[in-house]
Amino acid sequence: MKKISILGWLCSVLALNACAEPVPEHDLHLAWIDVVSAPGVRVAAMRLNNQILRDARYFQVAPGAQRLTVRISYDRGGQGMDSQRRCDAVLEYDAFMAGERYQIKARANGWFVSAWLEDAAGQRLKNFNKAECGK
Repeated sequence: MKKISILGWLCSVLALNACAEPVPEHDLHLAWIDVVSAPGVRVAAMRLNNQILRDARYFQVAPGAQRLTVRISYDRGGQGMDSQRRCDAVLEYDAFMAGERYQIKARANGWFVSAWLEDAAGQRLKNFNKAECGK
């Protein structure tokens, strides 16, 4: 019983520590991409040009062409069964501009998942490729 309590405490401390890490300053020589989660849909930055990222909250990328991978997690609604679903979606976009801010947004409904890239004004720039979903 004591092992479970210590393990739970350690997991809580690590989770809070990850949230407490400050977001770096926006390097104006790079494009900044916020990853935006919505109620019931968690979106996390996973890979930049096939390299694993340390921080799932944002991408900071060189101008030009980039390949971004995000993980979308949501509850598709079940009848008492585990209905948590995870999907990975890839975006290849060739027009990132230095100093500009972008957002990645997603929505999910049942088996349907979509993600897209917006500019700072909220204009949709490109949809992600079809998401590959597991459970």
